Amino acid sequence: MSNFAQTPLGPNALQCIFAAKREQEMANDGLINLVAWCKRERESLQMQREMLQSGKFRIFKNEGSGQVDTSSDSIERITANITELDAILADYEARGSRA
Repeated sequence: MSNFAQTPLGPNALQCIFAAKREQEMANDGLINLVAWCKRERESLQMQREMLQSGKFRIFKNEGSGQVDTSSDSIERITANITELDAILADYEARGSRA
């Protein structure tokens, strides 16, 4: 047997262990909040994209000579953002299934 296993932990060691546990719990809570935000943001972007694609609303930019429809640019940008969020969420899910 090693001496470490037989040595009782002092109060400072226990405080460090409890502090580390609290920090880990806070980090987990922060990650859970971030993942929840990613899911909500993805849903919101999906709705915006569907409305733009269906023509329910359009986005115009004033180019000086008149209004120019930039909806297709917005659809591309929204699609790229959704793809990024999907990658973040997939990575989180993959890490969770390995734990």
